[in-house]
Amino acid sequence: MISSAMKGSEGPELGEYPVASQQMSLAAAAFAMLAGKHRSFRMALFENDQWVVTDFGLVSVEPAAPHEYQIAAERLLEMAGAGGGSLYDWPIQLAGEAWIDLDAFIDAFIKALDIHKGRYTGTVDPDLLEQSIAEARRTHAHEVAKGHGWFP
Repeated sequence: MISSAMKGSEGPELGEYPVASQQMSLAAAAFAMLAGKHRSFRMALFENDQWVVTDFGLVSVEPAAPHEYQIAAERLLEMAGAGGGSLYDWPIQLAGEAWIDLDAFIDAFIKALDIHKGRYTGTVDPDLLEQSIAEARRTHAHEVAKGHGWFP
């Protein structure tokens, strides 16, 4: 389906992909949108210094993040990795990254959970989220103590 923004009507609605340039062909725009490769095709729904919640999910923002890190909305509640099956993965996994501003990530992660409700499987368990964030803070404090964490 081609969005009204791509057809050239009055403007994009929430979740649509605006065409960044009139010079880009419709086919090229559709390919970039479907491939998720062109950041200008991602609608920002929330942003802080290091993260942006988009219609795709959660994406790191350069230069505050040294590279682009993307988490699809459908994967926000994953628990089989860093969470060990009992906690949400992403806060814990990102807490171990040297470049992470943990507070900015947690803020954006919580916002992404709210914005993308219904796109991921299951519902957010507030106690599990609190435990996951607490574990992420412990992990991050350990990394900072080792000199590997993010320093504001």
